[in-house]
Amino acid sequence: MDRKIIALIIVVLLVIVGVGAYFIYSNSQTPNITVNNSTNLPTTTTHTYKHNESNHPSHTNVTNNTKTNITSQQAMSIVNKLLKDDGFTDYSASTPQLMKAPNNKMVWHVPVLDPNKKYVWSVDVDAQTGEIYTLY
Repeated sequence: MDRKIIALIIVVLLVIVGVGAYFIYSNSQTPNITVNNSTNLPTTTTHTYKHNESNHPSHTNVTNNTKTNITSQQAMSIVNKLLKDDGFTDYSASTPQLMKAPNNKMVWHVPVLDPNKKYVWSVDVDAQTGEIYTLY
């Protein structure tokens, strides 16, 4: 009788360790997000995109005559799609600002608002490629 209980405990522990390993492995993979738009933009972006004003170097505002491949409306659409795909259906993109990132890339700095229309974080969209821009 004692051997059956010990065997059962070992099986349960192996299952728990296996399930834990599966979740650790699956969460360590960065999923791709497909952007579905009608332009000829890249359709794959990485999942690392959320930041707030306190955890990244400041961007530099640029003049309105800077040429970009992505419009501010397209940047907002990309972020709204990203939010929807990630389950933030009540959140929305606000009016973006064109900025120069620390590495001199041009990005649309798109504020994200919660359901009460309060700023919660921002997403930077590469103004030339439409990809979600990260500093990392």
